[in-house]
Amino acid sequence: MDCCDCAHSPLVYMDPLTTNLTHMFCELYHDGLTEYTYAAELAGLGYNINNTIYGLNVGLIPVLTVSQRLRLA
Repeated sequence: MDCCDCAHSPLVYMDPLTTNLTHMFCELYHDGLTEYTYAAELAGLGYNINNTIYGLNVGLIPVLTVSQRLRLA
């Protein structure tokens, strides 16, 4: 189960320029947080940020227990 939140804005897909700038923002934001979120990702907690036709979508990936990780592997 993921926890997601979406920031709606009609400007995201207004034209190709804003679409590409929004995508670049998402990539740079993710890259900028990589160093700070590394330990959390090792513990099983993660996040994602991407652009959709409605705006920015931010999601959290919950912590998995050891037994859940073994079932997924």
